[in-house]
Amino acid sequence: MNVSVSLRVNRSIMIGVALAVLALAGSACGADDDDTTPMGGTPGGGTGAIAGSLPSAGASGMSGAGASGSTAGGGAGMAGSAGGGAGSAGSAGSAGSAGSAGSAGSAGSSGMGGSAGMAGAAGMAGGGSLGGPLKYTGAFTMGASIPPANKCPNAEGDNKSPALSWMGGPADTKSFAVVLYDVQYNMLHWVLWDIPPTVSSLPEGLPSGYALTNPAGAHQAANMGTDDHAYYGPCSGPPTFIPAGTYEYRLYALNKDKLELTESSEATAAQTAVEGAMLEMTKFSAMPGM
Repeated sequence: MNVSVSLRVNRSIMIGVALAVLALAGSACGADDDDTTPMGGTPGGGTGAIAGSLPSAGASGMSGAGASGSTAGGGAGMAGSAGGGAGSAGSAGSAGSAGSAGSAGSAGSSGMGGSAGMAGAAGMAGGGSLGGPLKYTGAFTMGASIPPANKCPNAEGDNKSPALSWMGGPADTKSFAVVLYDVQYNMLHWVLWDIPPTVSSLPEGLPSGYALTNPAGAHQAANMGTDDHAYYGPCSGPPTFIPAGTYEYRLYALNKDKLELTESSEATAAQTAVEGAMLEMTKFSAMPGM
């Protein structure tokens, strides 16, 4: 009985010594431990978590069981090493690339130019041009003598009224009149009146008759002691025996559109009426030619 008790005591002492030696050896190898393990206690069996592992805490060491016997309670087991360091912070997300600039809008097309206005219609040919001095402009009145075509039959002429043209006259002209007057013998060879103010020319060879259609509304007087309402050309000068006289083709601008004359009015009455309504007068003087 005593022998068995003694063996158990000795075994316990040996175990306690072995554990103390192991504890001292572990203490000498730990570089970071400052305190030595208290004598008499068994070191804790748990190991700390491995540094650099995931952030979960290391398991704490198991407390060493106190040895029964002379060593008062076993040294406290070494606390398990601190849990692994915190995980490294996640890298910041890369900034998103800026959006590409929108392309500029294309310029609007310019508006179409307006179409050109239509050209005004040309004025009617032969229209009067009032304003400025009244004057002849035709070839007949630029000549030095009266040609045979415009002389009377007795002077071997064709007895055609000449082509006349003019321009100007007072702005308030209401009509025109033409008188062929023999200055030397004081005779009227032609009186034409009621020519519209819009007319500025007469064709050669007007027909006989009191009322004319060209120019429209014009009238002629009977002259030279006849009943013929027509032009009667110069009859003096060669080849007749009558000495050549001077003839005036008088052009009048009148203040009346219609003279108070009739078909029976004589040439002298017509001339008087023309003189009484005169605003302006111009003339071409010449002698009969060969």
